[in-house]
Amino acid sequence: MEFILNETKVTLPDSWNDVNWKKFKGFADLVKGFVPRSEESEGKAGELDNALMDLEDNTKILCYWTGLSEENISMIDLDTANEVMKHLEFLNEKYDPIHIEKFTLEEETYFLPKEFMKKSSFGRYIEAEQLDIQSNMLKEGNLGVLPRQIAILCKKEGEEEKIDDAIIDKRARLFEELDMATIWDVAFFFDQVRAKVNDTFPNLSGDGGDAKARRAAKATIDGYGWLNSLYGVAQDGIFTLPNETPLVSAQLANLYDVLTYLSWKSACGTYEKTLNDLHNKENK
Repeated sequence: MEFILNETKVTLPDSWNDVNWKKFKGFADLVKGFVPRSEESEGKAGELDNALMDLEDNTKILCYWTGLSEENISMIDLDTANEVMKHLEFLNEKYDPIHIEKFTLEEETYFLPKEFMKKSSFGRYIEAEQLDIQSNMLKEGNLGVLPRQIAILCKKEGEEEKIDDAIIDKRARLFEELDMATIWDVAFFFDQVRAKVNDTFPNLSGDGGDAKARRAAKATIDGYGWLNSLYGVAQDGIFTLPNETPLVSAQLANLYDVLTYLSWKSACGTYEKTLNDLHNKENK
């Protein structure tokens, strides 16, 4: 939408579809620098302090999205400034993701994995998961890792399962230009994948409570997530390919094949423990 501000024509985004990752990341960094409002501020002095901070923060927001200087923004009448801020309110609202199977950027089409990654590799899932874990440990949220996560998850038609790291690096930089609606949609997809994995293999995520939340918490605490299991699978050698190392073979193995194997091992371990407990009780 276009606004005339101090005789300058300014075009502002209308929705998440009009805001790319790079622009939104800059906005998020700007907002992080805002001073939190004190709940202890009382009386007219406290109200005035908060009002002045609101004015300062809103001025910075208007400068960021319009590209105008603080001096130019200060000359805009209050009604117009409020109209612009109201137009940008969607940036503070939660985006409702939709199901997508592909997206196009710079005339190239990229496809999300099919069937909740049932045909994807164990290594591909781990790479995407690790970015979530690292960002959570740094307490920065997952915004910063999303372009690279998308580069790992999404491929062009016909590409092999394992994509070269240099290509992923290049695409991660490219996907900084993706609109935030697509970014949120792909992030929602991976959340669904993690939930599906936990629901399909409940004995790998424990019993009781919300499986997704429990798995996310455990991954954050451990700092490794499913990476913990990768080396054990490689050591067992069940997925080892003729011309690959055990570790690379485990990474290339089908995600659901590996999780089925781990689920079976877990069930065997539970059975043996239960059997031993029964024998111990009988011997007492």
